Parts: sequence; C-alpha cells; structure tokens
Amino acid sequence: MKSYKNWHIPYHKDDISLYTAHQNLLSSSHTSGKLPLIIRLMENPCYSLPFITLFHGAISLKYHDYVHILLGRGLLPKDEAFVIGFTMGATGQTGLIEQNLFAWISHYCYPSPFNFSVEDLQVYHSAVQLARTMSVKPLHNFCYEKVIPLPLKKIRLILGINTEQLLQYYQDEAQKFNYCVESRRLIS
Repeated sequence: MKSYKNWHIPYHKDDISLYTAHQNLLSSSHTSGKLPLIIRLMENPCYSLPFITLFHGAISLKYHDYVHILLGRGLLPKDEAFVIGFTMGATGQTGLIEQNLFAWISHYCYPSPFNFSVEDLQVYHSAVQLARTMSVKPLHNFCYEKVIPLPLKKIRLILGINTEQLLQYYQDEAQKFNYCVESRRLIS
C-alpha cells in the first residue's frame, strides 16, 4: 500500500474514469478515518446542525476525494488547502468574513499535521478566488454518481472547470512554492 503522501493523479491524466481514479486513491494509506473531530465538524455536512451553515461548501469525504481527483491534487497540505478553497469558492456564497474565519480556524485550531501554514492559507485564498472567476458549478452538492464512469476531462467540462485557468494557476503555484513537492508536481 502506498502512502497518502505520495498519492497523486496528475491533471493531464484525464482519460481515466472518476471511478478508476477513486479506486486508486482508496488503495493508498488514506487517513480519512483518522480525521480529528474539529475537522469533521468544520468540513463535513454530516456533522452540521440543522439550519446552520457554518461554512459554505461543506462536502462529504467521498465527494471531497472526488474533488481532489478532478483538480489533479494530491493529499498534502497545499493540496488540501486548494481543494477546500476551490470547493468553497465554487458555491458562489463564501464571503470574505467566512473565508477568513475558516482560515483562522484551520491555522490556529486544527491540530498538527492538519493545520494550515501561512503558505497553505495563501493557496487556500487563491483557490477560493480562482473558483469564483471560473463560475464553476457548486462541487459540494453535485451528483457525482451520474458521472463516475466518465473520463475526468468530460466531468471537468460538465462542472465548468476551466483547464487553461487552472493550469496557469498551477504554473504560478509551482513557481512560487518550488520547494514544495505538492506544488512542483502540479506541472511535472
């Protein structure tokens, strides 16, 4: 079993199905069952209180994994920050106060190694903005079951993920954080 730290399906491998990619992810030593309660409370809608939305874009763990795959991101801190930020930005409802509150909680309240560094938060904020500029369909409530057998490139098209914008951002991130494996591998 490979470590979650090394798991990554590059963005350009877009002919595989979401199902196949997800099976590949599940074969890694994925830490999903070991998430601290505070993370589950902040990010997973299963732990939400009725009629209270703390953070827009709360998503089930399975769908969160799908977003990692569709965005070509691994499971390291900057990958997590990007996926969460992009998912929140795609809702079209995440305001600056909400965005900053999540940043504060993920930086100061999440336990190590799950807490976001200042650099991770830069990636998070950039991802929120990028999703907004793309006008991506909301990722947190999309019905993935209907598209799971489709190739990733087709699903990205359906969701409105702009390949050119995303790859330009990845080049910029790889240049800015060229010492981080999760940023460098975005363009390799």
